[in-house]
Amino acid sequence: IKVYASGGENELHCHASQDHMFVVLQGTVRFYDKDQKTYDIGKHEGVMLPAGTYYWFNATSEEPLVMLRIDNATKPGDDRLNINGKPMPGNSVENKTVPVIVREGAWFE
Repeated sequence: IKVYASGGENELHCHASQDHMFVVLQGTVRFYDKDQKTYDIGKHEGVMLPAGTYYWFNATSEEPLVMLRIDNATKPGDDRLNINGKPMPGNSVENKTVPVIVREGAWFE
């Protein structure tokens, strides 16, 4: 489970050997594919992304976005790739990573 502020902190990427499923627990999110086609997802809705699918997303609600991510790694290691097929760690500047801000007692409904 991860919490995102409005906007986003990820860039177009894929996971070469991992299917991903995201379920929204709070807020709303817009997913984009490599052609910039959009998919809007709300609370208690989800999306399934097969391995090799390029995507990025951003939170579209004013309240924090809370999502559950489930994946099935078919090989060990991080296989997160940018649009050029090069490794792009999730905590990299290229991935728009921002510092974590902890709010004591904050959670979702």
